[in-house]
Amino acid sequence: MPEDTPALDARVAQIRDLVNDHRRQAELAREPRRWNQLCSCMDAIGDAEHAIDAHAELTDDANTGQLYLAHYGFVQALFLQQDAVANLSRAFGFNDLADCVREELSDVRGVRNDVAHMTDREQGQRFVGIVQMSMTANSFFRYSFGDFDVDHGLDDCGHLAGRQHALLGEVLDQVVERLREDEREHRARFRAHLLADAFHSSSYSVGKLAEGARHAHDQTAIAFAMGALGSLDRAVQAFATGLEQRGRYPGVNASLDDNIGAAREALTRMRELLSAGGGTVDAEAMVLLVREKVGRLEDAARSYDRTYAENP
Repeated sequence: MPEDTPALDARVAQIRDLVNDHRRQAELAREPRRWNQLCSCMDAIGDAEHAIDAHAELTDDANTGQLYLAHYGFVQALFLQQDAVANLSRAFGFNDLADCVREELSDVRGVRNDVAHMTDREQGQRFVGIVQMSMTANSFFRYSFGDFDVDHGLDDCGHLAGRQHALLGEVLDQVVERLREDEREHRARFRAHLLADAFHSSSYSVGKLAEGARHAHDQTAIAFAMGALGSLDRAVQAFATGLEQRGRYPGVNASLDDNIGAAREALTRMRELLSAGGGTVDAEAMVLLVREKVGRLEDAARSYDRTYAENP
């Protein structure tokens, strides 16, 4: 890998961060084949980079067998990495980037195909080998027999790796930028619709619950408390609906699902206690639980609003 350019694995790390956002991960996980392919591709890109970098550290005191093994593995690692970047691009729907990899690096694939299928090229019309005495730690010379007049010249491994690294780096940078642009558009669509607005009167409503819980059989206080419960129910529902519109609920974030479920359960239990007349220790304790559960949702709403106010 050229020392002055970022590793491909560093680009993959950025893609992982974007993919692991709960919204995008849930969307991809609905298509297991696509999700599994992406995971495989992201691993393979970095794994192949390790192999290619290890080849660059080979020294000329390696024996003939070591050189063959290293060069065979080197061209296969190049091929594997190309496929991984192309298939990752295609899994995201970026077919133009996948085609770019195949077209722009076809000569590198040609070297690999000659080496991997040297005993049967062009449907048995050409046969290839590596000149043993030509091998160094960084190069080898291919020869051909057959009906095609092919002048291979010297294969410089550093040149092949450098060309591929540069092109694949550009492709992965494009993948990152397109994913970020998609996220920017998503956030812009909802930025003006604050989730925290659903809880604008939650403190007042919890206060009314507390009054109803303290005054046993005070029908006026209990009526106000029941109205406050309805307001809190609507707040939780508005929050859940806003998340669903954003592709973040349900079944996207297990912790968030649990918190919404817990808030609804607390409100249901509060309604049961008020219906029984209030004025009990249980009713007053339930007010504290409602305050805690609804407060967690309000905190989550504000956190999402801050995230949506930023650009990725």
